[in-house]
Amino acid sequence: AVIFDGEKRLSAYGTFATVKHKLTLAVFDDSNLDRGEFPEFLRKQGEVAWHTWDCSFLRAHDDERILAPFSAALRKLVFELAHADSSGQGR
Repeated sequence: AVIFDGEKRLSAYGTFATVKHKLTLAVFDDSNLDRGEFPEFLRKQGEVAWHTWDCSFLRAHDDERILAPFSAALRKLVFELAHADSSGQGR
């Protein structure tokens, strides 16, 4: 699993595409912020996706603070996997 938080949606999808074959789950933060364009993009790509527009839940639960350590670790792993794949080393 990987959480994309920080990298913009279409750019994050490009990163996702490089490691998709190794994942069971990917989370794209803020996919609701572009008036549904990213959910529509995912649908056109044939991706199975679920989205929420419930920002009140996020504010109430301070998810950024809770998820920050996991997000940093997952970003590092995705970076390492992407660079290992591009060098032919694999993991």
